Amino acid sequence: YGQVNTMLMALVVADLLPAAPGERRLVPQGAFTGLAAAIKLTPLLFVVFAVLIGRKAMAAVAMVTFAVAAGVGFLLLPSESSRFWRGLGQGDVNTAGPIYVGNQGMTGVFSRWFAEDRPGIVAGLLVGLVVAGLATLVATFWWRHGERVFAVGLVGMATCIASPLSWTHHHVWAAVLLVAVSVASRIPRWAQWTGLAWMVWVAACLPLAILPYGAHVEVGYSAGQDLVGNLGPVLGSVLIVALSVDAARRVVADR
Repeated sequence: YGQVNTMLMALVVADLLPAAPGERRLVPQGAFTGLAAAIKLTPLLFVVFAVLIGRKAMAAVAMVTFAVAAGVGFLLLPSESSRFWRGLGQGDVNTAGPIYVGNQGMTGVFSRWFAEDRPGIVAGLLVGLVVAGLATLVATFWWRHGERVFAVGLVGMATCIASPLSWTHHHVWAAVLLVAVSVASRIPRWAQWTGLAWMVWVAACLPLAILPYGAHVEVGYSAGQDLVGNLGPVLGSVLIVALSVDAARRVVADR
């Protein structure tokens, strides 16, 4: 689909992952992440991650770049920018109905499990926010233990789970996680296999491949169809929670 998310992922990866030995960066670290966040807000989670891993200068550059790029947007498209930010402040996420099974974020899960109403959407957003917070913390743990690709992939996965709407083809961070679990040496084997299962699920895109969708047919899903429709974000969330418990156990054991 020519998804912009692939470009945004490339910008964040270029900012966070190491340059080649002896290579000088022509663009300050953080500038690409700030630009990505100005295009789509979810990369702002990487600014929080940058602070947690001690890259405060990168976080500051990212926020300045974000503000400048958003300001340019206001100058070029003042009415559209004003409408977007005003609506965002009022809780308008500017998306289609979240119940559509192509939405593989937490708002989609809660809308399909319960109801496509404001309480269900808010609950999905809150749970997604908690998962994103845990993912950022556990990613910080693995970054400090040398598994930096894995750490970046986890935060990327969390941005998809927490986003108000994540189409199946937004989950491009599966590519980063695939590299991580293929070459990692310190990640628990169960986490590698769970991560691989999540990536295969994303790639297979079974919710759209085998389920009926559209015109709110999702409200009539059977238990089996619900399982297929919601397994991706639920499996990703379970992986993040399990990794959080594992990281906490390791920290306590090291004391």
